[in-house]
Amino acid sequence: MPPSRPIHRRLRLLAGPLLMALAALFAPPQAAAHHLVETQEVFCDARFPCSERLKSRINFWVQVFSRWGTDEAVFHDSQFPQRVYAVVKSTGTCARRKKSAVLTAEYQRIKQTLTGLAQNAAAGAVDGLGAEEQHILKLFPVPDAAELRAAAGRIRCQQGNRDRFRAALQRYGAYHGMVQKILRDAGLSPDIQYLPFVESAYNPRAMSRVGAAGLWQIMPRTGRNFGLQVSGAIDERLDPESATRAAARYLKKSEEVLRAAAEGYGALSEGDLNPFIITSYNYGVTGARKSIRQFGPDFDSVLEHYESPRFKIAVKNFYASFLAARHVARDAGRYFSGVHLDAPFQYHTHVLKHAASIERIEKVFNLPQEELRRWNTALTRYVWHGWRFVPAGYRLRLPPKEGGWEKEVKRFTELAPQQENFSNVRYRVKKGDTACAIARAFGVNCRRLMAVNDLNRRGLIRVGQQLTIPSRKPAAPARRVALAEKTPAETAMEKSVQPRKAVVADSETVVAAPETAVAPAQYTVRAGDTPCEIALRYTISCAALLENNDLDRHSKIFPGQVLQVRLVERPAALPAGEALTVDEEEFLAVLDQPPDFAVYETGAAGSDGAGFFIFVLPEETLGHFSDWLNLGFTSRLRKFNDMGSRRSVRIGQRILLPIADRAMIETFERRRQDYHGLLVEEFKEAYRVEGLEKYQVARGDSLWTIAREKQIPLWLLLRFNPGLARKQLRASQEVDVPLVAERA
Repeated sequence: MPPSRPIHRRLRLLAGPLLMALAALFAPPQAAAHHLVETQEVFCDARFPCSERLKSRINFWVQVFSRWGTDEAVFHDSQFPQRVYAVVKSTGTCARRKKSAVLTAEYQRIKQTLTGLAQNAAAGAVDGLGAEEQHILKLFPVPDAAELRAAAGRIRCQQGNRDRFRAALQRYGAYHGMVQKILRDAGLSPDIQYLPFVESAYNPRAMSRVGAAGLWQIMPRTGRNFGLQVSGAIDERLDPESATRAAARYLKKSEEVLRAAAEGYGALSEGDLNPFIITSYNYGVTGARKSIRQFGPDFDSVLEHYESPRFKIAVKNFYASFLAARHVARDAGRYFSGVHLDAPFQYHTHVLKHAASIERIEKVFNLPQEELRRWNTALTRYVWHGWRFVPAGYRLRLPPKEGGWEKEVKRFTELAPQQENFSNVRYRVKKGDTACAIARAFGVNCRRLMAVNDLNRRGLIRVGQQLTIPSRKPAAPARRVALAEKTPAETAMEKSVQPRKAVVADSETVVAAPETAVAPAQYTVRAGDTPCEIALRYTISCAALLENNDLDRHSKIFPGQVLQVRLVERPAALPAGEALTVDEEEFLAVLDQPPDFAVYETGAAGSDGAGFFIFVLPEETLGHFSDWLNLGFTSRLRKFNDMGSRRSVRIGQRILLPIADRAMIETFERRRQDYHGLLVEEFKEAYRVEGLEKYQVARGDSLWTIAREKQIPLWLLLRFNPGLARKQLRASQEVDVPLVAERA
């Protein structure tokens, strides 16, 4: 996916004289033509066609992939990407939060030049211009004032990608044989093998800002829908083979849906549908289907006329960037010299009959963890840190070995099965661990873990330190904790939501950021309130609210009761368009705040067991709930919730669960928390939150569209706006948007 985004939105411009001085100081040599887009002999065919108009877009992306490096910023027209104004060397990036003074000044210089040319064109004074003005004017077929003014508002910055593409070519050697075979077996064109160049640069461990992962950049809920397991122990989106099979299923489904949408336009070839199928991988099948219904299977017409809030620059360029990646990869020797492809990825597979610790696997097969990680990319940090066992049924991958692994496999299968017992065990701290992350992984209270290990108030731990994991409290039966007069009672179930303190790694030391408490607030209970819902409104844990009011899970609350709600200060957000960079640890307390994992009782449980419900969280599907309850299929859930076969769940929706006993609830809660905990931990490994900004909601906005626009996961947006999980947005409402930066 083309990674950069426009930098002109909400740009705070400096005062005129100072800005002109900066522009003069940082301006590159004028009238240079080294950045002009060269015309390529682009390879298109009947399966993947490209019009002459589309070729200009492809030419631009060919140069992004093969000519400009990541240390170069390309300023161009977002609507006509081949119209390149300048290429600037800079240590900064095109990302809005990280743009340097060089890029800011260059953007403003180009904008002023285009605005000035528009004024000259309006006055008919286009003669006698300077070299730079003449140079830019030649990029426009007709020096029209209106078009020049419009172009001044379409300046986009795109990072070069040459060095990243070169590395992708090397990794491509390891996977292309496997990818081609899976695509052919699925009845898809083998040329789709070039799509991961655009998505992940053929990196099976790639993680995007919005939470997509792996070779094919699959979102968590999409992965579940196409057969991938994402749990505390395994994330198959990171397994190249499993992810490729899921991507093939997605593309085949897209082909079926889009062919049906184009029914009535006569016989359709692959070339008619493939541009839409490829685009759907970025835009979604629903959006691609809507575009066909409006304009037919005419891709050029869709690019020119189709309008949708989500049909923006990245989507419009996706098919062109795919064709450009195919063009460069097929003729790599022309664009790159000395690229050595990795050897094909080959391995021995052993299916585990029983769950096993990674420590046992290391010892029996005499392989260091680093080597096992290379072959088993689907295993999560929960496994590598010893927080979870490798589950039964997992296909353990072992490197090629002369003579094979028969001896070790025989010894491994003869060992007695291990039992996961995380109560009263000793755990050795590893790099990247935090006190509260360890507590969450083992399902214990963070403050209790700190007390048992005599940690200070900041939760200081060090790599190699031995911690005692306290035993979990025995689970309490369901209790009524909310009673509303003449309304159904809602009973919150016992759950493992722990109060958290922010913790960050500092070299070999892990330090918990202090919680800054402010004066307690009072809250008067209203009819229908539950402790966990009240806690969610104030961004504290349910357990903390109960503790602050000398309550426990057995206690009742009632309308009119006054509760003490201890608030925690949050970093201040600045007005729209401005951002504040603060120390990362100030945001971790909010990032780690668990959402509402509670299982509630309806108070009307029947013989069918459907007496419990939850509220849907981001990245959850009915398939997830079915998996966590061991139901096998979603049909029972759909029946309980009166949902048709094509309906999907929505965030905040109340979903009835067929709960049979307490053990079923405990299994469900544990799997659900592991799933969401993994998404948070994977995000932390790749990105950090470095500031907040205020966003004013516009008409038609939703939390989903805001998260998409800001390129962040929806769950992250809700961590900073927990009160919006089950509410409709209002126009002019302000939302806190976390500003995300990639880790080095």
